[in-house]
Amino acid sequence: MCTETKLKTISDIYTRLCRHLSETGGDEQISHNFSKANRNSERVSFAYGQLERFNLFPEHVDRTKNCKMADELREEGNHHFKLKNDTLALRKYTESIAYAPRGSEQLALAFANRSAVLYQLKLYKECLKDITQALSSNYPKRLCEKLIKRREHAETFKHTQCKVNYHENIPILSYGPNQFIQSGSSCIKLSFEENLGRHVVAVQDVKVGDVIAIEEPFTKVLLKEHYFTHCYNCLKPSENLIPCDNCVLVLYCDEDCKSLAWDTFHKYECPILATLLDLNVNKFGLLALKICILAEFKHEPNNETTYYKSQNYREIHNLITNTHLRHLSDLFEKATTAAIIYELVAKCSQFFNDGAMEKRDIFKELLLLHMQTGPSNFHEISEVNNYELEEIGAGAYAFLSLLNHSCSPNVVRHCYGSSIVLRALRPLVKGEQLFDNYGYHHAVMHKEERQEHLSKQYFFECKCEACENNNWSLYGELPIRNIKISITDEYIKALQNGSIEVAKSIMNYLENMAENLEGLRPCKELADVQEILKQCYAIFGNKRRTV
Repeated sequence: MCTETKLKTISDIYTRLCRHLSETGGDEQISHNFSKANRNSERVSFAYGQLERFNLFPEHVDRTKNCKMADELREEGNHHFKLKNDTLALRKYTESIAYAPRGSEQLALAFANRSAVLYQLKLYKECLKDITQALSSNYPKRLCEKLIKRREHAETFKHTQCKVNYHENIPILSYGPNQFIQSGSSCIKLSFEENLGRHVVAVQDVKVGDVIAIEEPFTKVLLKEHYFTHCYNCLKPSENLIPCDNCVLVLYCDEDCKSLAWDTFHKYECPILATLLDLNVNKFGLLALKICILAEFKHEPNNETTYYKSQNYREIHNLITNTHLRHLSDLFEKATTAAIIYELVAKCSQFFNDGAMEKRDIFKELLLLHMQTGPSNFHEISEVNNYELEEIGAGAYAFLSLLNHSCSPNVVRHCYGSSIVLRALRPLVKGEQLFDNYGYHHAVMHKEERQEHLSKQYFFECKCEACENNNWSLYGELPIRNIKISITDEYIKALQNGSIEVAKSIMNYLENMAENLEGLRPCKELADVQEILKQCYAIFGNKRRTV
């Protein structure tokens, strides 16, 4: 294990490794030897050997349940509760629940205290759930009377609590389901050309707003910033999170999510998650690890079917890696990260209990494979929070990954839970390719900057119409066609406040306007209509309740 000081992150370890190689005069030979590796497993094993040579593997972080820490966090919650800082109090009580050992008095007290702040927030149903947890978790008898009175009051008022949905009902596919694509509508097909690779094409005319695909991810991860506000398994927000019985980081919305996560993947990552987070392993590394764990559970035999199934590991496995286009240093850095993750899994979890070397080599192979596919193929999972779209997680979406990029896209994505709904943002004609946007839009970024980012992350030169046709302008410089858009400031303000009623009332008008303005592209009026339309679609998707 690493004995050198200040090697806190993966980046620190990699930098120190490169320095050692340079100081020992072996960096050129190392580069030459590494370049000769033909398989990902060989690359990971090579990096593993160098980390072992210089004793650079990190220490395992053992962050377990702790009564003292649970007490301290609960006291912090009490402090915020007295000051009427209810959101902070809720957070600290949840952290106390995470740290409290199973069956301990600390766990019961934390649930009881959280029920008090939930009652204060008029979340009576959530309050009752926490009271039930407290009373079934060794809650002190001397304090029961007060808790039972709170339960009686919450029962009295629970009928006054308005139901708040995280998202509207998931829409249905326009034109019915596709017989060859699990998540797709019948209005599209998969196609292949040498210069484009696999891509998606319309097989009929498609109108603005049509639902083209609805895809659930093969798997997903929650960003660590949301561990104490969202379920680790389904990623939905919850004020009633319950803890993993072993680690202090992971919480769930209910027992079903808790059991499902433990049985399928968390029992393997649980002992090492704190170490991975301390090392700053990013979302792509964590997602790659989770895919490797799930691969043997969700893999279906290759029976040469033409059915593209999002939940089949094969589809994720076949996503493009761009290995041949990567700089050797980038590949070596990813192999180093993979070697460290492999070491933690091998030494601290039960994943390789059968001892088979073949399974270890397959794990190395797949881990580095998915660390390469991730940045180019995986998608963010987001929600509207305080009028802004906020990323809460990331998922491996096999079908959506087949959509090519345009700086002026014709489709748009929005999240409903962890499902992503793909709609037409512009009218499509039969035979036209579907284009997503990878985060670099002509209206907000100059061509040179877009091209630089796309080349660095996705390894291609964009030749979309916005790049090729006289270099389309930023939003402020787009031509004005003097077409009146009948959307008042009051409507815009209502949308900013998340009004579903207003979104529903103006959506058809906006979709028709987008159709009518298509022939005038690019112009400021169409850009405005598309942005308002995207805001409407976002309101139907994930929305955080403000507490």
